[in-house]
Amino acid sequence: MLRLAKRNYHSLGTFIRLIDYMVIETQVKINQESTDLILDQMKSTTKKYSIQSTVLFDTPENGMRFTPTKSDFLTAFDKILQEMLAVTAEVQRITSCMNFSQFLQGLISDTVPRFKSIVAESFQYRMSKETIQKKIIQDLDDLHKQVSRYEECREVNNYETTYSFPEFRDAGHGLDRIKEMLDKFSKWDQNINNYIKNAHNQGLFQVGGRKLKDRLLKFVKEEQMNMKQHLLDLATDKRKSINDALENIKTKLQKKHNVLNDYVDYVDQLKLSTQEKD
Repeated sequence: MLRLAKRNYHSLGTFIRLIDYMVIETQVKINQESTDLILDQMKSTTKKYSIQSTVLFDTPENGMRFTPTKSDFLTAFDKILQEMLAVTAEVQRITSCMNFSQFLQGLISDTVPRFKSIVAESFQYRMSKETIQKKIIQDLDDLHKQVSRYEECREVNNYETTYSFPEFRDAGHGLDRIKEMLDKFSKWDQNINNYIKNAHNQGLFQVGGRKLKDRLLKFVKEEQMNMKQHLLDLATDKRKSINDALENIKTKLQKKHNVLNDYVDYVDQLKLSTQEKD
């Protein structure tokens, strides 16, 4: 019995190393399963939550722009994977326990594989990480194609930054120009509703166009109201001008005409009165 106990005592170091390797294997497995969970969620067609991004107009050469950008998402996901690795690595190795040091003398060296180096060299982990990166790029590229239709509304976006209704009003444009603007606003209203969607979904990502849509629609609606009010003001001013002219004619026609010049003026005013009525 004593001999068996001594043999088992001398085997404790090997047993502790075995437990240590099992812990490391579990760490590697947990990290891999966590990484694969992210990948599975990216591939899933049914999900409750999405990662949000908004779409904006960039330069004509660059087209539409996402915020956050593709680069931002790649950096963020790489950071998530690094943090997952760091959290899993926080599990203390059993070989670091001081109570076991007497059993591990001569059995532990600096060349023993460590958790992070095992993960870094894991083909399965590297493939999962690469697949996640490719999926991010593919999904965001697909979303860029979906929002390319927004280009039909770029003219509205550009006009919003340069157009000033007070300047238009003070320029004294005629009815033809006003009608042209009203037709343009009506066309823009249709384009915004036809081409800009509230949201686009692809993989884990959702790109929202609602803010852009609401902003452009608000601009168009306000300018339509401004233009209609401008038309009403012009009509009111025109009516007042005509009424004032008719009152002036009426006053002159009611005068007695004793001399030839007054009578000629009377005839002129009578002709003018007829034209104003027409």
